[in-house]
Amino acid sequence: MDLKYLFQILTGKGKPNIRAKILKLLLSSTFWTFAILGLFSLAGMLITWNIVYNRGDNLSRTTSEYTRNFVDNNEKNNLLEISTIKAQQINNELDENSCDVLYIARELERILSAPQNYPSTSLPNLMETDVYSGQAYIFYSPSLRENITPEIAEEIAIVSNIGGLMETISNVGYKGYLSEIFFGSKHGYTISVDSLESEKTTVYFGGAFTESYDPRIRPWYIEATQKDRSIFTDVYLGTSGYRVTCAAPYHYSNGDIAGVVGIGTPLETLDNLYMNSKSKENTLEFILNDKAQIIMVSHDENLLSAGMNDVSKSDEPSIVALAKRMTAGESGVEIVSIDNEEYYVAFSPIETTGWSFGMLVKKEFVLAPAEEISRSVISQMDDFKENLRGTFLIMPFILILILAALLYVLTRRGINVSDKFAKPISELTDGVRELSSGHFDKKLSIKTGDEIEHLAVCFNAMTDELQSYIKNLQTVTAERERLAAELDVAAKIQMSMLPQKFPARDDCEIFATMHPAKYVGGDFYDFYFLDEKHLVITIADVSGKGVPAAMFMAMSKTILKNYALMMQNPDDFSAVMACTNRQLCQGNDEKMFVTVFLGMLNLETSEFVFVNGGHNFPLVYHGATNNFEYLDVKKSCLLGIKKTVRFTQQSLQLSHGDILFLYTDGVTEAMNEDDEEYLPERLRQTLNSADKQAPLKDLLDFVLADVKKHAGNAEQSDDITMLAVRI
Repeated sequence: MDLKYLFQILTGKGKPNIRAKILKLLLSSTFWTFAILGLFSLAGMLITWNIVYNRGDNLSRTTSEYTRNFVDNNEKNNLLEISTIKAQQINNELDENSCDVLYIARELERILSAPQNYPSTSLPNLMETDVYSGQAYIFYSPSLRENITPEIAEEIAIVSNIGGLMETISNVGYKGYLSEIFFGSKHGYTISVDSLESEKTTVYFGGAFTESYDPRIRPWYIEATQKDRSIFTDVYLGTSGYRVTCAAPYHYSNGDIAGVVGIGTPLETLDNLYMNSKSKENTLEFILNDKAQIIMVSHDENLLSAGMNDVSKSDEPSIVALAKRMTAGESGVEIVSIDNEEYYVAFSPIETTGWSFGMLVKKEFVLAPAEEISRSVISQMDDFKENLRGTFLIMPFILILILAALLYVLTRRGINVSDKFAKPISELTDGVRELSSGHFDKKLSIKTGDEIEHLAVCFNAMTDELQSYIKNLQTVTAERERLAAELDVAAKIQMSMLPQKFPARDDCEIFATMHPAKYVGGDFYDFYFLDEKHLVITIADVSGKGVPAAMFMAMSKTILKNYALMMQNPDDFSAVMACTNRQLCQGNDEKMFVTVFLGMLNLETSEFVFVNGGHNFPLVYHGATNNFEYLDVKKSCLLGIKKTVRFTQQSLQLSHGDILFLYTDGVTEAMNEDDEEYLPERLRQTLNSADKQAPLKDLLDFVLADVKKHAGNAEQSDDITMLAVRI
């Protein structure tokens, strides 16, 4: 280590640089960190010494009590967690029953709503043949056996198709334990699949029970039809013992209840699946229903028994309070007293049925581990105090030696780190300086394996990107200049297609303008003389903007004029539009369209014949009223959409001094900064406020100025085209 250099750093002498600053920061941070840690360590040792020797007994008692409480709470939490898991398992089992019931009910409704889609099927009759576990069978109630009408027989043959589904559900979901999947019809027949102890076990109904069984009088049928929804019954006595049934109605297509689907689960099944704590001598599990009756218990030690009537009426207040919480659907751990002995009871709700699952454990059994741990803690604390005495005597010397060694190692390491950190930064600084001088091919080779190396990689990538960017910028600039020049030429070509010279005649005056929203636009106007007395005028608006619209505009304008020039008489004007429309529809894969207003003015008779192709209605000025009004134009279809379209020709008688004003929707739909349109009514008001005797150029300029005044600073969103003719 260079002690002279280190001394200069610590005293602040010498030229300041990053290396010196980093080293000084590391050394000062290390020194103060060790100093503070050392002081805290010594203070902690003194405090610990005082606590251990002056308050040792109190610490032992506190630790013992804390340990006892911790173990106690942990055991109670474990009990609650186990009870919650088992309650959820039982709930899931019953919920699966509910899902299966609803699934079968929906399938029955589907069969009944479309019986023609299902073949006639027969199932074995329990009264006539042997039926085995997992096999679907049919059973007729006494009142139905001799009174099966053709309609009921047909229904039975169709719904028997559900037997395969019921067998599948029984074999997949209920194989291995007792269950019944069935449905009872409103007509009195029952189709069922029973899952018994063995696949070879025969299904059997008791004699008297068989003779009187009718599904329509069973509690599950009555309750499900009354509530018209899925239900879980109370525990009842069935052919195979106590059970609970999940039932749901199924309906005909008209909404009437056709019967009830059910799945019966013996309590013995739930007991075998989940009440499995018989091996735990100190734990008793039970299920309490919503009427505070114990319906299942893992084993009977004369503490709790299955079938106990209304536990909430017990003489023991703690049991009454427990029953109240369990029937309310709560979960938790309570202490109850049974035969003058305290027990912990952990309980959780079984939400599907409103039952509650409980686990009862002797309190002394729960606290036994805590007592043992408490005694062990006190004993170990006494041993710890004796061992700590010798440790405290040598700990300060060991701490000082460790801190001194660490300070030396970290100082050496700090110098190396500062050198490694400062050198690549200097290289980066030099590289940036060269880059700022225009040397974009500068590359750095820094291998530090950290963010500085990543920064160097980014620097090298930046120089490559700068070179690429400059080349691309030159290319893009040249391309943009070329495109701008081509668009400028395109705009000039487009404008050259529109008539720019307006004839100076005594019998009429005509003027038109077009202002595209982009370099090129989709609007166009046209006028030409068929002969000395017939003037044809056209204004149109192509869908879209830019180059595609300009190309479609050129094609539309050319086709329209060609057909108009071939026209034999004024009655052919509607044919001109129809022929143009058919021509534009051919090969129009881009689905472009155009609105057109086409008219012809007879300069001798002042009759104006016109056809509209979905365009904005023109305005006409009559000198007699001194007002512009919208022309009464019949609505018609756009051009380019549908080939077979008919167009209606109309006519209007004009007088000397009358004006026709044609425009595109770029005028009336011009938007301002608040997205408000110019609107047709404002256009009419503007025209009426203008000087009608002024030249038509001034009239169009007056309208354009008002449109721009309305738009303000908003960008022009559409082409603005206007054409006016004065007789």
